[in-house]
Amino acid sequence: TREYATLAALLAAAHPDRLMFTLCAYGASSYTGVTCMLALIEVWGSAAGVAVGTLRKMLTVFISFVWWAKPFSATFGCSGCAVLAAIAVNASAKWLVRVCGRRRVWYEFIPHV
Repeated sequence: TREYATLAALLAAAHPDRLMFTLCAYGASSYTGVTCMLALIEVWGSAAGVAVGTLRKMLTVFISFVWWAKPFSATFGCSGCAVLAAIAVNASAKWLVRVCGRRRVWYEFIPHV
């Protein structure tokens, strides 16, 4: 965005060596991450790549809460429960497909009177 571009320009003007180091470190870490992810996908498949990527994001959020202490609120708890509920619904839908042999829609679970 424009704010980041302005910040980068100010940083380059004030500390060109620091900017070059930051850019090189970002490039090297990005290259390493992409290479590792492609190797993981090649060996274990795309599902493992998605799982590792999701776990990495979860770990990043957790570390940010530890590193920069934020007051815990009910909103954080509700959003965490919503994520866990979505994972549970997805897992149960996959289990139903395995057991029933087909996908079922939500109204099939309502008892008919």
